Amino acid sequence: MPIATPQGTLDFKSVDTITFVGASSNTVIDTTTGSLGVGVDVNGPTSNLHVVGHTRLEGDINMLHTSNTASIKLNSNVVTEFPRSKKLIKYPRVAMTADNQPTGYVASASSINPNTDPYKAFDNVLYSSFHEPVYQPSPYPNTDGAYTGGSGTVYDTNGYQGEYLQIQLPEKIKLYNYSISNRAAAGLEGRQPKDAKIFASNDGNTWIDIHTHSDGGGTYDIAGETRSFQLDNITETHYKYYRLVINSIIQGGTSDTANISQWKLFGTPEYDPEADGVDVVVKSVPNVPNTDWLEVYYDAKNYSGSGDVQDETANNRDAEMNATFDNGEIKAFNFSGAYTSNVTTSDHGLGTGDVTYTMSYWFKRTAVAGTYDYVVMLGDGGVLRSSILMWINNNQLTLDHWNAALRVLEPIVLDQWYHVTAGHSGGNTPNLENDFIYINGKRVTPQITQTAGSFTLAGSKLTLGSEHNGTTEFLNGSIANFRLFNRALTSDEIWQLYAYQKEYFGHGDLGMTLKAGRLGIGTSEPRAALDVRGDLYAPGTIVQVEQAVKTNTSAVTSTSAVDIGYLSVDITPKFSTSKILVSYIVNVGVDITGTTNMHGFLRVKRTQGGISTYIGDGASSGNRQVCTSYIFNTVPNACEAFSFEHVDDANGTGTVTYTIQGLVEASVYTMTINRSGSDGNNGYYGRTSSSITVKEVCQ
Repeated sequence: MPIATPQGTLDFKSVDTITFVGASSNTVIDTTTGSLGVGVDVNGPTSNLHVVGHTRLEGDINMLHTSNTASIKLNSNVVTEFPRSKKLIKYPRVAMTADNQPTGYVASASSINPNTDPYKAFDNVLYSSFHEPVYQPSPYPNTDGAYTGGSGTVYDTNGYQGEYLQIQLPEKIKLYNYSISNRAAAGLEGRQPKDAKIFASNDGNTWIDIHTHSDGGGTYDIAGETRSFQLDNITETHYKYYRLVINSIIQGGTSDTANISQWKLFGTPEYDPEADGVDVVVKSVPNVPNTDWLEVYYDAKNYSGSGDVQDETANNRDAEMNATFDNGEIKAFNFSGAYTSNVTTSDHGLGTGDVTYTMSYWFKRTAVAGTYDYVVMLGDGGVLRSSILMWINNNQLTLDHWNAALRVLEPIVLDQWYHVTAGHSGGNTPNLENDFIYINGKRVTPQITQTAGSFTLAGSKLTLGSEHNGTTEFLNGSIANFRLFNRALTSDEIWQLYAYQKEYFGHGDLGMTLKAGRLGIGTSEPRAALDVRGDLYAPGTIVQVEQAVKTNTSAVTSTSAVDIGYLSVDITPKFSTSKILVSYIVNVGVDITGTTNMHGFLRVKRTQGGISTYIGDGASSGNRQVCTSYIFNTVPNACEAFSFEHVDDANGTGTVTYTIQGLVEASVYTMTINRSGSDGNNGYYGRTSSSITVKEVCQ
């Protein structure tokens, strides 16, 4: 019924639903749920605003929210967030006047000086008052300033020893940085923490290590009495308790106590009603890793506590649980450093023979268990060249096909989570071409430590955390998850596995934040106009520079090439396709005995994966030496500078070492690097330095 002129309001009283029926869709107003559906079917709207088809909005859109973040979502994943800007707030927010404040702040310490109280580290009185969190006989001897627990009580927080100062807050905060001020009477820097850690907790019992500073560190103010520290990896979790554990102090005066005038924490609360402005955060949501070709998948975050570890694949290869379960912030299987502490199954699913496989896992080593710390073992382990192993020796991770071993040169650091992916792409002779190891998503070039004949996997047993045929090899640490594939994964697939949980294990931020005119990639707190945390790939740009400098003298008298001390530099390429620009300036002096013609040579040795070659070599035919620089001089005591530049291929992401070598044509010659001597007038002496520089240029 058309109405030519609006006459007022059409009022539907006591009506739950109004439906305007169309030929193929409806417009529905549901007054009980407050929902509007446009173009919906007979089931009506399934949300407060349900639009089927295209939507056009003109004018402003006001997104109200009840928390600190408004977000736009697609398929349950956050596409764009609009959090309110959070300014850093100093905590405690009030000056404390007692250890237990009515406002909810509580200060405490491991040992309390009778003359002062813990709260005085938070009373906002700088330098004149002080707090000594240590008060017992000689806990920090003046010989080296290291903690010993001299009173007979050794304080230990998560395996880290030292006296501590602690603050409990009335609300949870995310800590970004902190500062420590010394007691004025102790002198410049005197008795401040030298080596220390920050731990955080939400119950005051379970502590998480969130920051370490060593050898003093920090940024000093103008007076040199306050040091500021920036947390390297900002945890996404907000905590209510923070503990400063002091392992050693900066020596000053005669006291053996750690002096702190003020400890200031700077962070943001979970919700700040005073926050103002809007940040733009674009979330990069990693794709869920492929489950194709999986033979076994164990994950501690899904452990039910039933005694068996559930296989997350359809193969149902459940494992026997002989480890302990860590139900903390990061779920993991903990191995105590005993042969019987493991997770094991009798069927790894790969079969036997010349197998192609990829294993991938997150693990953390907490202590050195023995000569060989076994992380993973596949096969029977009793017959030569019949098992696949990953173990740690001399703090280095090794992939071992039973006497054909590849060792990662970069050491494994205690209490740090690593993502390891390793495998074999085919061929029954393991080598650098057929085998691969990735650490934290990047391929490494390992060193070949053993070479064996053909390899054939025998036996179907899989064990995590120890070997399964002996009693001496085991892991002291944790494994959070383990995947075993029946093929060699590509580098992109391996990166996907790493990126999927890198935030969970504290390996960075997957988001991009535009805040206050600064763009941050991989960080929610950009500190520059463009702040990139991680590798920056821009073809033609220099992404890292390494240099070695030699200032002392050394003589070369050998007729065979010898390394020149201090003129050796390492670089670990960020990208496998990069170019490495190698250059040197070497200052050479000549001492001639018995002849008037001195011949010397310089060359650059390149070492990667245990294999050495020489770059930029000249001709070696006839009596010529292979070299990058040729030195010829007839004047005794001459000093000249020789330069060289060469573009090399990165050839992967394994560490490359460039070393300058020197030799002379005959033993009667002496070629001196950085030679110093008289200019003939006995009034001036020449002395300079030599250097080798390598620059990675991404392509």
